[in-house]
Amino acid sequence: MYQRRHQRSPQALVKDYTFLDTGVRVDVAPLVDELAGVALPYLDSVWKWHRGTRFCILRAGPRGAMPGDELLTGHGVDAPILAELPRLRAVLDGALGFRAPMAWIGLSPANSAIRMHVDNTQHWDEHHRLHIPLVTSPGARLGVVRRFHHFPAGHLFAFNNSRPHGAINDGPPRIHLVFDVPAGPAIEALLAAGTHVEGELDERALTRLSEDPLADLTPEERGSPALMHRFLHQ
Repeated sequence: MYQRRHQRSPQALVKDYTFLDTGVRVDVAPLVDELAGVALPYLDSVWKWHRGTRFCILRAGPRGAMPGDELLTGHGVDAPILAELPRLRAVLDGALGFRAPMAWIGLSPANSAIRMHVDNTQHWDEHHRLHIPLVTSPGARLGVVRRFHHFPAGHLFAFNNSRPHGAINDGPPRIHLVFDVPAGPAIEALLAAGTHVEGELDERALTRLSEDPLADLTPEERGSPALMHRFLHQ
């Protein structure tokens, strides 16, 4: 999967699901309207598997050496843009039955791919990954190992990011609200009440997502020593 070996955290969570539909449904239309009314400070992804996608941090850790390092440095620090998004902030602060200490908006452009990888930091080992699709289409699917699944807008779901995973978007731009949450009574109850989803086999999609994520680097990317150092050590 073109990534370094990973030493799992001693406190790594047991994730006994591939895809999990929590059964929670969210009316995302007001959230989408709110997002349309602000200029989101999107960042180009600095993770090689996500090249070509963009993200907007809502709540994460302190600023790091490079843009996006906030997703590795801790949690609980609100990004300035969150003050302009009261509806989204209410979701993060407990409207779903739990508080999200880390959250961001993920944008996958039309006809994009996130290559197969494992989230290989101990910080990510210790959190469950939850998504709410805000804007999506049936061509936008997540993959875990060999299985792929599309979740409709407004469905709160978990997927196992400790196993090889990626995403493929054969449709128009896809926007997800993403949370990283630690274990706790509310989260454990949420996951225990969910429905396991196996997903469908798709060898074509798997082949596409298994390609070397650095095979098509741009001259600008190759010309950035800091970015190349980061890519090559991921």
